[in-house]
Amino acid sequence: MIDPLELYAMGNSDSPDKVYVNVDEGMLYGMEFETRFGLERFWDKLTNFKFGANLTLVHSEVDKYGAGSGGFIYWKQTEKRRELNGQSPYLANLDLSYTNYRSSTTATLHYNIFGKRLSEVLTNGTPDVYELPRQSLDFLCSQKVWNGLKVKLSVKNILAEPYKFVHKLYGEQYVRRKYFTTQKISLGVSYEI
Repeated sequence: MIDPLELYAMGNSDSPDKVYVNVDEGMLYGMEFETRFGLERFWDKLTNFKFGANLTLVHSEVDKYGAGSGGFIYWKQTEKRRELNGQSPYLANLDLSYTNYRSSTTATLHYNIFGKRLSEVLTNGTPDVYELPRQSLDFLCSQKVWNGLKVKLSVKNILAEPYKFVHKLYGEQYVRRKYFTTQKISLGVSYEI
């Protein structure tokens, strides 16, 4: 990559100014694997069920001493290269879905997790901030109840895992920021003419 854009944090470590900076160059490569199949292959009574999985593996690098880094001095670290800001080394998705055309019923359970990723590049001597892996689980279903009338239910963020951002200093990990988001439940009704 030429001139990849990254988020840098400058100034006071408690409330730094955040700016986007182009670094000179970066490299990114990876692989993606995906599968999807019906569960009737294991048991004929599971005809309406399907399973899907997706795994992405990524390796990324940027030169943190390049001129595009704005001339910031990284005396706090010894490595010349590091991973690209915001890029997880892996991302995994799993889903289990149910579809019944006779009853017009659909339901899906979706799971996602990502690997630890660089969140903020700090320039004031404080170690860079990383976002830790977080699992998410969502459930969606819809049911046709009469002619064109359909009811939809959505439950998002079932696990309600916290967002956690950390930095490491002298071999110890410190929580820089942590917050929770609530589960979101929605119920909707639609009518198709």
